[in-house]
Amino acid sequence: MDNQKYKIAAGKVSNWKKYIKTVLDKVGRNKKVNFKPGVALFIDGDPMGLKEIDLAREECQKLGIRFWFINEVITTGDLLEYQAIMDYLRKIGAE
Repeated sequence: MDNQKYKIAAGKVSNWKKYIKTVLDKVGRNKKVNFKPGVALFIDGDPMGLKEIDLAREECQKLGIRFWFINEVITTGDLLEYQAIMDYLRKIGAE
């Protein structure tokens, strides 16, 4: 990952529209830390998965959202580590 701070919504490609909406809502509400929006998706066995990945990537690009296709760029371990860090920051009130 780069040095930017991201609020990431991650999950199945079949729900990509929901994740885009969620991450934009979360980033817009956070006034303490300047997060950039990010979406990380994986294919969940849907035969249209690759087409959906392309659609999601295009929409993210239009909206200025950082996009990750989990299988090609980032591992779920990276996302879990990021989530743990963010949970800790929330707990101490630093987010």
